Amino acid sequence: MYGREVDDFRTVDYDALAMLNISATQQIKKDTDAEVKALRDENAELKARVAALEARDKERDGKLASIETLLKSMSKPPVQTASLNAVAE
Repeated sequence: MYGREVDDFRTVDYDALAMLNISATQQIKKDTDAEVKALRDENAELKARVAALEARDKERDGKLASIETLLKSMSKPPVQTASLNAVAE
């Protein structure tokens, strides 16, 4: 048989538990850091997409405004000039 001899099996090895806790905490931090990095990357990508969509919307709004202006000017009756000069006989 290999191992160490103990007097009481009900004792707790606090040093081993502390090391296990440290290892588990390090692994959780590593996993969490990877997840946070992935979320930050995704957030940056989504912000870039939103900025591109907002630019397209602004461009489309400008085009619509120019079309509306053109349509309004076409719906007005054409201006006709009239002369008020008396005809000499």
